[in-house]
Amino acid sequence: MIDVINNSTQYLSDADLTAIAKYLKSLPPAVDGNEPVYAYGGSEDLRGTRVGDIGATVFFDRCEACHGHDGRGQASILPMLAGNPTVLDKNPVSLINIVLNGSSRIVVEGTPDIYRMTPFREVLTDSELAAVVTFIRSAWGNSTGAITPAQVAVVRASTARSSDRVTILRMR
Repeated sequence: MIDVINNSTQYLSDADLTAIAKYLKSLPPAVDGNEPVYAYGGSEDLRGTRVGDIGATVFFDRCEACHGHDGRGQASILPMLAGNPTVLDKNPVSLINIVLNGSSRIVVEGTPDIYRMTPFREVLTDSELAAVVTFIRSAWGNSTGAITPAQVAVVRASTARSSDRVTILRMR
């Protein structure tokens, strides 16, 4: 998506943006709209209830500063994790890729963004990365499946650091 933003969508006319918005609104929702998809903080103290959980430990050590203990992120500059469509996607490849490889710079109107997702390829093992992604996919009311080290290994083998280019992988 970085290439799409950098080289395309920021230059669309209002009419084009309206047409895209109408199309997207015509699609069926990805989740059942009858129940909340996420819950910020509230009475759930994730630090207290997840003691000993490797995924929680990695999250609070490496991710909390940007994404917050409640998964809210930082407004428009650091994405929320609670209810995030990439986190909730049944196919975890995009989420594994972004945690593993980080993100490329977004440039809008000639100005690069200030923040980038840090790549954890050289820092986390496949087991640690699987654990933190599983934690993110199950915290704050997110409720998607666990990730295995084998799934991380497949993405690691088919991608490169700070790359948005991923071989299309379907995981179950």
